Amino acid sequence: KLKIAAAPAVSKTGDYLAYSINKRGKEFDIWCVAMPPVGSEVAAYEYLLDKAVPLAQTVDSRQTLHAEAWNPDGSQLLVSISQGASDTRFAVVDVKVGLESRGLAGLELLPIEGNTPF
Repeated sequence: KLKIAAAPAVSKTGDYLAYSINKRGKEFDIWCVAMPPVGSEVAAYEYLLDKAVPLAQTVDSRQTLHAEAWNPDGSQLLVSISQGASDTRFAVVDVKVGLESRGLAGLELLPIEGNTPF
């Protein structure tokens, strides 16, 4: 059974919902689903998470990804990458690239001091 690991992040445009999910044991990936239009019937939200696709994945089982915040136009998502209890890096996911590659591309570390690959 899939378990949402943290509160979902809805894009500021209301187009997408992103969430961290534990789907392979210890690994947390970011999944994304298109939101129904505002004013949709409640039925449009039924099975919403079943329609989700990977947005960002990690190949290292020691790392967890968590959706943090969307940019204003909904084209990028800030993601924290954790390894262990206190070691965290920050990256940005290009939503279009991430969705088209099913989470295999589009994740780039932010170019800030100390934000180096694990």
